[in-house]
Amino acid sequence: MGTQESQRLREKFKILLSDFSDVYEKVTKEGDWKNPFRDIISKDIPQLLKECASIQTPYITVGSYGKGRWTAVPWIAVFDSRITTSAQKGVYIVYLVNKDSKELYLTLEVAATEVMGTRTDSKGNTVFSGVVGKSDPKMQQALKEHVGKIRSDIPNDYFMADDGINTGSSGYDCGAVYYKKYELNNLPDGPTIIEDLKMMLDLYQAYYVTYYAEESVEWWPSIAEYTPGISKEQWIEILNNPEMIGPVWGGVLAMFYDYGGAATCSQIGLKYGLSAMSVSGRCTQLAKAIQKYTNCKLYDGGDDRTRYWPILFQGRDAKADEKGTFVWNLRPELKEALSEVGIEKYLAGLSETGERGTIQVSTKEAITKIKTYILSKGFSYNEGLIENFYLSLKSKPFVILAGTSGTGKTRLVKLFAEAIGAEYFMVPVRPDWSDGSDLFGHYDLNGNFIEGPVCPAFKAAADLPDKPVFLCLDEMNLARVEYYLSDFLSVIESREKQDDGAIRTDPIAQFQDGIPDNLYIVGTVNMDETTFPFSKKVLDRANTIEFSYVDLEPSFDAVNDTEGPVMLTNDYLRTDYLVLTRDCAGEKEYVSEVCSELRKINEILVKANLHVGYRVRDEIVFYLLNNKKAEDLLSHDQALDNEIMQKILPRVQGSATMIRDMLVELFKFCMGDYSGLDIESGQVGKKMQDMASNAKYVESAKKIAYMMTRFEEDGFTSYWL
Repeated sequence: MGTQESQRLREKFKILLSDFSDVYEKVTKEGDWKNPFRDIISKDIPQLLKECASIQTPYITVGSYGKGRWTAVPWIAVFDSRITTSAQKGVYIVYLVNKDSKELYLTLEVAATEVMGTRTDSKGNTVFSGVVGKSDPKMQQALKEHVGKIRSDIPNDYFMADDGINTGSSGYDCGAVYYKKYELNNLPDGPTIIEDLKMMLDLYQAYYVTYYAEESVEWWPSIAEYTPGISKEQWIEILNNPEMIGPVWGGVLAMFYDYGGAATCSQIGLKYGLSAMSVSGRCTQLAKAIQKYTNCKLYDGGDDRTRYWPILFQGRDAKADEKGTFVWNLRPELKEALSEVGIEKYLAGLSETGERGTIQVSTKEAITKIKTYILSKGFSYNEGLIENFYLSLKSKPFVILAGTSGTGKTRLVKLFAEAIGAEYFMVPVRPDWSDGSDLFGHYDLNGNFIEGPVCPAFKAAADLPDKPVFLCLDEMNLARVEYYLSDFLSVIESREKQDDGAIRTDPIAQFQDGIPDNLYIVGTVNMDETTFPFSKKVLDRANTIEFSYVDLEPSFDAVNDTEGPVMLTNDYLRTDYLVLTRDCAGEKEYVSEVCSELRKINEILVKANLHVGYRVRDEIVFYLLNNKKAEDLLSHDQALDNEIMQKILPRVQGSATMIRDMLVELFKFCMGDYSGLDIESGQVGKKMQDMASNAKYVESAKKIAYMMTRFEEDGFTSYWL
């Protein structure tokens, strides 16, 4: 390929360096994830690299601007498919863009998983472990040590090998074995760029020879023994044929490709939330469909797998540390075809067909699917409850469900988890729990550690970082919550965003990485004479949703067990807001409006010394912002009504006159004005009940009316009566 094409490549890199920062800001602000600028990263540059550097099998070129949301550090990689086809695994060549400094780095890169150890999850599956956050010092040190070994084994004087690299991501910086920096204002000509890439390819080949060639992995059947005779071009035609490759079959191919090209069915299932049997079945059906479509010859084997699977894969026996029996490696022609058609469209379809992939459905669509799933199981909840539950979880991963026994609180947690494909753990609280060791475990007299009942949930969340994990503490106030849950209540306030977008907390018990950001703790409570009340320390840290609606008329038509879950990633539930002044800066006007309303409420609460602090303010604002960002799942008034019910009223109790006066003023606020309520002639609670249905904040007004009635009849009131 001549100078003209290499100069085109240079111009594309120049556009990428010059404009990406502004485009990224626009995309992030407006949510325009399909901005056409993405084609420069995912199509134009990878194709030009392939043509200019004559890149052929086993090498493939792939560009990524992120999955779903755009990444701040876009990349264009060259993978040796014998080593990896994913930026999450192995060693590969990659161009990395620092959008702030407008610098481009060509690196030989080590992925973080290369320095991770292994451990087993709660089901005994072997999974990657170790340090998973790119900013974690332990991971960075491990990466540097691994990089140092490669430099020692494969020395090179042409490329840089120091700490001067600054890609904008500490993980990429630490994983760079060798690199070369290009600046926007000093970008070399096209032929020089290609010459540098070819020299890096020589290094990559040396890496393969040093670390892989000696293993002489024998995949079966060998190419000489069997090939289906399907060329790369034929595979591209098949992959682009919607009548052949829909989201289910395209999804299973994308999962293997995204994993690195080779994996066991158990490994695929563990990562993407499927059973190994489901993965195996889909591969078999796909291979049969391919054979019928192409009439390709079959491998001369005994059963379906040995006859049909070689159309898609070559296999080998799994090693001791690889969960499963066989490792299946995508055929070279199929790998290359997948790299050229763009696997993002297949990964994008996973969220609607049962696998875990890039977020594509809107939050409103997801909530509709969740409600349909729950209804199909024969359970009907009050209108707006599912939306409220979602927004509460999104605002903070600690929610309390309160109400009469038998109203479906525990069932809601389980059904919601099922509806989104989450892991679910239920732990009944014991009355004798008194401190954190009752949850997280303790050492016996012999020095052996005895795990507590919540440990499996914490481990599952750590092992499956993209998958939501629900921990239901059933009847959580049978013991004093502020005693046994005190460690969690303190540590949850230490949440901080990391460079890679993950949220980390301080260590808790034996979990040095803190509370996983995909773990959601939901407590169910019954308020009666056998339970303990909540302290303000607990109430301030949770959204408390009251269950008061019960429809005793069964709906037999609602049950439809064929309704499938929507299968969401943790991106749907992970909060976007932790620090109000930092994370909400783009919504200053709306935040100011909300805080103006909260100030009015606080001026009323202060009269009874029940005013709230910054934590409650922030969490109410986050709830309302999450609602607004989700295209108003609820109206603004409904959302604020929920938060008055869930963050303000649960703190109210007492027998003093100031409690009565405060309830009157709060009721007037909920009505939308401060007039129209006669409090001089008695039976104020009854008058409130008659007026509440016309309130601006209806549910809060109804609850205040009930609390006022209890005050007048008993001389004492509480949210929990």
